Amino acid sequence: MRSAPCVTSFAAIVPNVSVATKEWPLLVRSAVHAGIHPKVVSERLGHANVSITLDIYSHCTANMQQEAAAKIDEALRGVLAGS
Repeated sequence: MRSAPCVTSFAAIVPNVSVATKEWPLLVRSAVHAGIHPKVVSERLGHANVSITLDIYSHCTANMQQEAAAKIDEALRGVLAGS
């Protein structure tokens, strides 16, 4: 059984922020940084596909590369220490 599609938008979650406001990149970055999958963020924004969201907001996630590298480094050190 499929669940009903999610119809809540970011505008409903954050009613004081309009679609045209400059805070959208911060909201999108915060959502992705919080672990919300980009596909879900894309759907909440009403984009036709995730590539639109990533094309528009990828500049907001630049520090995520550094965070990902640090997590991979930590994971590899853990694996190597256990060898």
